[in-house]
Amino acid sequence: MRSGAIARPLAILSAVATAYVAYHQDPSSTPFKLNMAATILLPSIVPFTLVFIAPTNNKLLAKKDQLASASLDDKAIEAGVAQGETVNALLDRWAMLNLARAALVGAGALCAVLAALNKREVVGFNTVRLASGANRMG
Repeated sequence: MRSGAIARPLAILSAVATAYVAYHQDPSSTPFKLNMAATILLPSIVPFTLVFIAPTNNKLLAKKDQLASASLDDKAIEAGVAQGETVNALLDRWAMLNLARAALVGAGALCAVLAALNKREVVGFNTVRLASGANRMG
């Protein structure tokens, strides 16, 4: 199963959820700004994957087919291959790109959590009454 079948709908669902919460907040508030940041960051993994990770994945899949018949002891199999196009270099690039993609999700999730924790309920002073003695019970 390809991860895109799960990741894309989850990214869109989380963006819709944080956008909905932001829509119901004061635009000048910190929670609104944090939720809007989450709304942008969370689905940004989809274009990031398509633009940056997919080409590396395609190169790795091509290498898999190219090297399918090679033995593990064959050191010269990638002789003459550009330094950045070896299997090790492609795997290193994929790992760094995947780390960057995880950072996008982590930053978006952190923004959403901080927005939820930053929400303050404000009670107007006209509803607060001070009473003493027997009057305080009602």
